[in-house]
Amino acid sequence: MKSTSRINRRQFVSTALATTAALACRPTTPLSAEAKSRFGRDFLPDWQLSREVTLEFARAMPEEHYPFRPTPDVRSFAEQMLHIAESAMVYTARFVKGEKPPSSDFTANKTKDEIVTFLEQAYDYVATAAHEITDEQADESVSFPEGKRPRRKIFAYIRDHTTHHRGQTAVYFRLKGLAGPRYRA
Repeated sequence: MKSTSRINRRQFVSTALATTAALACRPTTPLSAEAKSRFGRDFLPDWQLSREVTLEFARAMPEEHYPFRPTPDVRSFAEQMLHIAESAMVYTARFVKGEKPPSSDFTANKTKDEIVTFLEQAYDYVATAAHEITDEQADESVSFPEGKRPRRKIFAYIRDHTTHHRGQTAVYFRLKGLAGPRYRA
């Protein structure tokens, strides 16, 4: 027969573990909640999802397949991930912030961990800019290669560009016989 104190200890431990797990999984206050603009509050949840999905792709590809390219004339998986990071930072710096892009070495001779770090930094860089921008700044048109665009459209371009190149890498997984991460929205 089990003693009451033993059952109570088990219940206590189970409850403590469940509570700890629930607290650990509880989302922190999103950056979007503190954004300076309506634009930032709207954009940042989508950018966070893009970050999560892109990092899932980057982490899911085995490092030995990072140099893989489906044909000689296209980017390798590593180059695609670095292109996503570099483009996001360059477009944000030049066209949203009007400044010189941060200096980084985006050559493909990086380890998987270094590339994941570059992606994290790029996503943070864009998120910080979206967090800090006012609605007036988001609506202001700036020079862009395709003509004058409001800054909010440049953020949309960055998100779409990221999605485009991440989507291309889904084929890389299939060509390597791997099941890549599933898209989610």
